[in-house]
Amino acid sequence: MNFTGSPDRKSLFARLAIRVAMTAVACALPLSSDALADAFIQGQTIPKGDVGLTPFLGIGYDDYFEIGFAASFLVVPHGFIPPINNSVSVEGTIFQDVAGRDRTAFVGGRMRWDFHLHPQWSVYAAPGVGARFGDDDRHTGAEITADLGGFFHLNDTVSLRGEIGGGNWYDHGGLRAGVTFRL
Repeated sequence: MNFTGSPDRKSLFARLAIRVAMTAVACALPLSSDALADAFIQGQTIPKGDVGLTPFLGIGYDDYFEIGFAASFLVVPHGFIPPINNSVSVEGTIFQDVAGRDRTAFVGGRMRWDFHLHPQWSVYAAPGVGARFGDDDRHTGAEITADLGGFFHLNDTVSLRGEIGGGNWYDHGGLRAGVTFRL
């Protein structure tokens, strides 16, 4: 809360993030536990394509709107834990804040660890590093990033994608949505 008694933007953003997470869990509940367990065992279908291209739109809790792009490359098809259905990709990202009080650009790289829960659903964690470029010292410098997200696979080559996270959470956290095209 701020001094006027109204919630500040960061607490509103936190509530929105919790609602998004609760919605994702509610969407996954209709899957029976047996079907989910069978799909998570190694050998189930992993979406095709070693290269993924994703245009993004995003909103942040610090009054900004961003556009971005990510290119991913599959590097470990069966992931770090062979008995389960996972894969690892490296991903390059670029984001530009296009509306808000600050104008910054971000260029980074991250490792995306995907867990394929169901032929249509997968979730991921993506730690990374990058650099933000802004108009002053406060908005310029190296950042550590952390993102959590998921894919809804429409078919073998097109997926809807959503994620929450960003660099230096105190300053550049946000929600992003995009469409991934696998080549």
